Formats: sequence, C-alpha cells, structure tokens
Amino acid sequence: MNDRRKVLLGLGTASAVTAWHKPIVNAVLLPAHAQTSVCPNIVVGNLQSTALSGADSFTSCGAVFDVFSDDPALAIQITSIATGPLGPGVAVSNDGLGPATSTSGPRVTWIGPISGSAPDDCVDPADIVPATPVTFTISASCPSVPGADPVQLVIGLADILGGATGA
Repeated sequence: MNDRRKVLLGLGTASAVTAWHKPIVNAVLLPAHAQTSVCPNIVVGNLQSTALSGADSFTSCGAVFDVFSDDPALAIQITSIATGPLGPGVAVSNDGLGPATSTSGPRVTWIGPISGSAPDDCVDPADIVPATPVTFTISASCPSVPGADPVQLVIGLADILGGATGA
C-alpha cells in the first residue's frame, strides 16, 4: 500500500513540473459556405437646390446631389443611375459613373418644374415639388470586397429634398 502511495505522489510531483499553457490560435478559417463579404451601402449627400445652369429660374429649379459609399474604408463602383418617371419638363443627368468613396462620387442633377413662379422658390428644397414623383435607382459593385454582392439604393427626389440620405 505504501509503495502505491509513493508512486502516486511521484506522479503528482512530475505533473506539477509540467506547466499548462493557453493554446495559441493564429487564424480561424471559415468554410467557403460560411464566409460573407458585405459591400458598403450607397448614400447620397451634398444636396444643393437652386436655379441651376440650364434651369429657367422663373419656371424651373434644380437639385444636385452626390453619390457616396457609407464606409470610409471601402470604395464602391457606381454602375448605373436610372430615373423614373420623369414627366414633362424634367431632365436628369449625371457627370458619369465610377468610383464613390465616403467623400466623393458621381454628381446627379435634376431640373424640373417648381410649385411657385419666383426665383426664391428654388432656395428651399421644401418648395421644389415635382409634378411627377421622381425615383432614383442607383446600383454599385464592390471591387474592394471580393465576392460581395452588388448593392442598390432606390430613393425618391422628395426623400432626398426632405433630408433622407439612404435606405
């Protein structure tokens, strides 16, 4: 019996010498079906509304806004800007498609009829009331995030004029 105690005590002493260490994990890899890549959202900003070049200040006004990425670290690629419906006397243009960061991106211009007839009616966005509601559908890809699905923003001119920036 004493021999067995000595052996057990000897094992206990030996195990006390071996120290346990926390395992080191350098990386965790997810299986392909569990990996997700998310593209930043599209937002609009820098709204300006006034009697723009090309707009008759007595019968029409304009609104200009820029298209951005909502992530300061990731750019998106604006692939299309579509509008509908435009209605009579309305024009929409943009200065081209392409990259959009959180500080710069394509500029969109809307020119259309206003509710009043004085040049001051173009100063306050709330006074610009298109006869036909205009909707912008802005699409983007995400080259900076491999495998990310494209993103889209559908937003009305009235929403933009009211201060909305995205969905």
